[in-house]
Amino acid sequence: MGKTLEPHGWLLPDDAPLRRRGLRSLALLGRVSLSFVLIHLLVTVLFTVSGYRFKVAADEALLGTRLNAIVQALPVVIGDDYLRELLAQGPFDAPRYEAMLQRLDSYAKKAGVDSIYVLTQRQGHTLFVMDSASAEDIDSGRYGEHLSAYASAPPQLAQVFAERRSAVVDYHDQFGDFRSLFMPVTGPEGSQLVLGADVSLADVEAERRGCLVLFLGIGLVTFLLGLLVIANRELRISQLAFEDPLTGLPNRTRFIMNVNQVIEAGDRPLAGLTVAIFDICDVKRINALYGYADGNVLLQGVARRLSAVLNAGELLARLPSDGFALLLRCDEEICLARLARTLDQPFRLGGQHSVMVKARLGLARYPVHGRCVQDLLCYAEVALDAARSQAVSHVFYDPELEQRRQQQMALLDDFDLAIEAGQMRVFLQPKASLQDRRIVAAEALVRWQHPRLGLIAPGVFLPIIEHNGRICALSLWLLQECMQLSRTSEIRISVNLSVQDLESATFPAQVEALLKHTGANPALLGLEITESSAMHKPEQALAALRALRQLGFSLSIDDFGTGHSSLAYLSRLPVDELKIDRSFITHLHQPEQQAIVRAIIQLGLIMNLRLVAEGVEDPQACALLAAFGCHEIQGYMIAKPMPAPLFFNWLAACAARWTPDAGAGAARSTVS
Repeated sequence: MGKTLEPHGWLLPDDAPLRRRGLRSLALLGRVSLSFVLIHLLVTVLFTVSGYRFKVAADEALLGTRLNAIVQALPVVIGDDYLRELLAQGPFDAPRYEAMLQRLDSYAKKAGVDSIYVLTQRQGHTLFVMDSASAEDIDSGRYGEHLSAYASAPPQLAQVFAERRSAVVDYHDQFGDFRSLFMPVTGPEGSQLVLGADVSLADVEAERRGCLVLFLGIGLVTFLLGLLVIANRELRISQLAFEDPLTGLPNRTRFIMNVNQVIEAGDRPLAGLTVAIFDICDVKRINALYGYADGNVLLQGVARRLSAVLNAGELLARLPSDGFALLLRCDEEICLARLARTLDQPFRLGGQHSVMVKARLGLARYPVHGRCVQDLLCYAEVALDAARSQAVSHVFYDPELEQRRQQQMALLDDFDLAIEAGQMRVFLQPKASLQDRRIVAAEALVRWQHPRLGLIAPGVFLPIIEHNGRICALSLWLLQECMQLSRTSEIRISVNLSVQDLESATFPAQVEALLKHTGANPALLGLEITESSAMHKPEQALAALRALRQLGFSLSIDDFGTGHSSLAYLSRLPVDELKIDRSFITHLHQPEQQAIVRAIIQLGLIMNLRLVAEGVEDPQACALLAAFGCHEIQGYMIAKPMPAPLFFNWLAACAARWTPDAGAGAARSTVS
């Protein structure tokens, strides 16, 4: 079926179905986008048509209102006396009449109409009483002269005279095409008159066309702005789907698509293709020391530097957490050297701090390790896990790594039942006082008596269960067992805690509950933490240690000198003991190592701490440590770790005192 198993147990499909689903998703996204565009277009058209109709109706209503106001003002402009004089059919003053026509024409132009006039009916004929005219109109005779017949009067005018009701009429006469308002009024001496006002239909149509152009423009701008909004939204959706928001790099999904395109195109030799996954080792520490903002600045800086040194055809992407993915297209050793040089310079955080970082890489080659990007990513992840566990800079995928990982996953599954099945064993390794050689304490270690694999050392299974977040259950079990043991012995028993124990909000309360349940004396119990555990989330670790100290436990810093703690932070920890890491003791015959160990011991004495040296295996180291002022030692020179029952038998046999001969015999006879 062509399926591959991811490092976390996920079953991933072949690339071909993935690409088909991707194409279907893109087609669906295109159809959805087209639907949005069509809906937006329909809404825009409806808005434009509705707006245009409303504006035309409003303009026509406004025109009717304006014509009505103009007509109603005519009697005031002309005057009743003058109207009576004009209707009398007697001689009248022509210059005065022409002046009145020009006055009406001026009034009409100011009112925004073409002409205003007064009509009457006599013997069934419609006659002009007055008709506004300019001087040019008078000279050319282009107006309705006094009591001349209105030869092309619209038929609706006769109806207005008859029914005495106003009407708005579109018509054509000898003067042009007009929209007119005819309003019947009663004039002097009860005469029946019609007052009229004309607007050119050409002007009305021109106004309508202007209105149409306006709303078409508004509709077009609205549509284009809507398209811009839709395009921006689609771009944002695409960015969220395919781009890392912090660094702007492609995300895992886009990386897979891009690498698939490279493989399918085949436009360049593909034999040199390598997929690498790497993470920055120091991001969590920087987050803890300086805050997440500076951690983000570091990731952005890494992204910028790596992007700047990519060769043609190479790809970079951001993976979840602190990881990055690379597609390399040249010799791997050259690429690794280039990456190392890129990250070798310090990174400045927020303008205040400069930090150096380390990266670990897992690499998988095309087509040796896989022919699809999903397989290559999977195998690169397996190689990266190996690089982490081996504490090396990079690891190339090897099929044996996958087999080992499968074994680890099976071991993890078995662990879920191991505690309940009673398969865990407590081993104890003694600590002796350098002053009087008494056995004063013991460190509790755990072994797994597996029903199929036999006795498994902690270095095999502890990293697996800690990596998968299950270490707290084992720590609580070991604490409970040591509490039970402490009730039958006067020596101090110490238990190692992991970083997950310190970061668990419920761990101190669970330990307190165990104390109450077992009735143990916490003064006979010690808790050991490493420097790196204390520095992972310093404030959270400090709070947990203070809570455990309040319960009565003594606290110890284990493997001192191998972590990144500062003296300022170390002085805040409520610890009683400092354990010097075995890496310093192994080469204690070297002068420089002696200087370092002497300085650590002096520091511990200044801080009023008990000093314990780990990994002591020869009398010369023992003598030097005693001369430097170290209080206690632990190592194979005294005894190897042994099962708890055997330890107490050994303790009784040597009367709780250590001698070189007794230690050597114990070392030969106990289980490593």
